[in-house]
Amino acid sequence: MSTENENYIHSIQRAVNILDLFDNQVKYLGVSEIARDLELNKSTVYRLVNTLKKEELLIQEEDSKKYRLGYKILDIANRMRNQVTHKDAALEEMKKLRDLTGEAVLLSVYTNIGGVCIEKIDTKNAIKVTSKPGHTTPLHCGATGKILLAYAEQDEINRVLKKELESYTANSTTDQEKIREELKEIRNQGYVISWGEVDKGAIGIGAPILDEEGNLLYGLSLVGPEDRIKSNGLEKTIDLIVNSADEISRKINMLEFA
Repeated sequence: MSTENENYIHSIQRAVNILDLFDNQVKYLGVSEIARDLELNKSTVYRLVNTLKKEELLIQEEDSKKYRLGYKILDIANRMRNQVTHKDAALEEMKKLRDLTGEAVLLSVYTNIGGVCIEKIDTKNAIKVTSKPGHTTPLHCGATGKILLAYAEQDEINRVLKKELESYTANSTTDQEKIREELKEIRNQGYVISWGEVDKGAIGIGAPILDEEGNLLYGLSLVGPEDRIKSNGLEKTIDLIVNSADEISRKINMLEFA
């Protein structure tokens, strides 16, 4: 019977591991350094770096004979940037999050009329939430709205809260000062939990997707029945959605600077 390891080519794995050694702090590496860091013999490393050099993935400096990343990597990165959109990067992580939690996952953007859902990965469970792409949610309550409003500019927060705020359930908050305090707490902790503020009996958990400067790009939220999310572990679910939002942020920022 074949094992999982038999489905991989070790030389390719090792080549990728070599490329991964080069980061913001490491520009040049020699054969001995690579062999030490990856615990490989020098003859193996020599063959690998020569192949990477031939394919222009590494460049060898004439004087030191050490290697640095080659321009072919930039070429590949630029091709990926032209092929992959923000939505592509988000949907990959949204599907993973849905599979890990079993709950619906939404991607939303901030607009002056509310939070607008632009992508949704639905739950596989029988009980579903009604949100779908194009659906608008209030900004002053619910996980989707509050995560978007919490990272908005102060002038925009003031504009939203000075309006007459609608109550959707007994758990909805319409007190401006209380909402302002909640928004500060959301920014401090990096996520929001909504207990049936828009849909009775549902829990919503939201986290921000941010650019390199910490500005809001999108809101990521997960919604499902309270009893189901509690049974799966609330803290675990919070960690999963925060990690997913961070990973989407990382991927989108790599695309922007590729």
